[in-house]
Amino acid sequence: MTITTLLLYFAASAVLLTLLTGLVLKANKNWIVSFLQHFAGIWFFFSGAVKAVDPIGTAIKMEQYFTEFERTFADTWLKFLSPLFPVLSKYSVAFSIIVITLEILLGIMLIIGIRRRWTAWAFFLVVVFFTVLTGFTYLTGYVTSDVNFFSFSKWGEYKSSNMRVTDCGCFGEFMKLEPYTSFLKDAVLLVPISLLFLFGSSKMHKLFNRKIRFTTTLISLVAIVGFNYYNTAMDEPVVDFRPFKIGIDIPARRAAEEKAASDVEILGYVLQNEKTGKTAEKRFANTAEATKRFGEVLKEFPTEEGWKVKDQIKTEITVPHTKLSDFSVSRFDDGVEITEDVLTDSNYVFMVVSYKLLYDKMMTQTTFTPDTLWKMDTISTVGKNKIAEIKITKTLESVSQKEETRQVFSWSAPFLTHYANTIQPFAAAAKKAGIQTFVLTAPNDPANIKQFQEAAKLADVPFYFYRIFL
Repeated sequence: MTITTLLLYFAASAVLLTLLTGLVLKANKNWIVSFLQHFAGIWFFFSGAVKAVDPIGTAIKMEQYFTEFERTFADTWLKFLSPLFPVLSKYSVAFSIIVITLEILLGIMLIIGIRRRWTAWAFFLVVVFFTVLTGFTYLTGYVTSDVNFFSFSKWGEYKSSNMRVTDCGCFGEFMKLEPYTSFLKDAVLLVPISLLFLFGSSKMHKLFNRKIRFTTTLISLVAIVGFNYYNTAMDEPVVDFRPFKIGIDIPARRAAEEKAASDVEILGYVLQNEKTGKTAEKRFANTAEATKRFGEVLKEFPTEEGWKVKDQIKTEITVPHTKLSDFSVSRFDDGVEITEDVLTDSNYVFMVVSYKLLYDKMMTQTTFTPDTLWKMDTISTVGKNKIAEIKITKTLESVSQKEETRQVFSWSAPFLTHYANTIQPFAAAAKKAGIQTFVLTAPNDPANIKQFQEAAKLADVPFYFYRIFL
């Protein structure tokens, strides 16, 4: 499903609801405003609902934004805001539930028409916020990792690999949108809907009486919060859109994605003239012909006239790439990847996923180690039978102190307690039953990992790290 198809479904549903409220309930004051009311309500309700099945996923996405905002603001005159984001990151799950609840609740409030002016303004502000967020996500594609976002004069050519956050998470795992598509969606929809809602809120319809509207909103609030809590703390998502959901054959899916990617044919090129802005396409029958005749393309669209190959025209991938193909498990001690060993183990394997190890404080530790400099000299001598011999002498030239810094952590006491009281007994029981257990976490200093293992009483449980996973 594409975003265009999804928005068409929203529009069709909004038309049906508008006919219902207008012809049956006789509630419409203005048919266009009522349609937009339903369209926006359905859009927000659906967008929140597909995230509500997995609030942890949204929380992880929020942490990515908080990390990027911390780094971005640290190098500007707004650096006083930078320390705020690590604090917010600690409560990312709570923020996730709040944002999802607000989104769904606003959708319901728009449809039933409760507190019309307040709801219209709240909707407008939320869409503005989302537009800024998706705009930031997209625009980071013009900013290399060594350049601050606000250094506009140093922006370069757009590259998707530059983006710190690869997608906004607007529809959770249900649908991944390209940052540009997501930003364009918000920017285009913001204009007509905000104008009509800000200046036409008095023409919004109201369903039922005031008491029913209030009761519906209150019951919805309790139900949404409860649903979020269930999917966060009690169980797996009731509807799982994740690529690694229960029942998926990970090795088979990875192999299918790899084969699909290798079977892709290059059928041509998209060219753009940087001087005039014009674009052109050149298509061929297959990859071999496209490669063979690439020289002809360059002659027809010379670089000295401003032409540049912007993109390749490829056949459609039959099996889309997912995070399963990015799944990677490596050892901390030597960095060797052991993904295939884990996936092909014929026995059960328990993987405890801690996408980060929680800590109360991060400190910089400085250590000094002797740094000895030796001087090597060669001495030519005449040995027995007048044969020349070369000897290498080694003399001490200097001894200095080499300064090394590393980050050390004061681990969260409740987090350690959870590991010691829950994970450790589980891992011990699994080991007794002959089942391998390991912890998968983010890359870190092996010394810190060893310290955490000892503090959590998991010295016998191996810790591995992922490169790209969650």
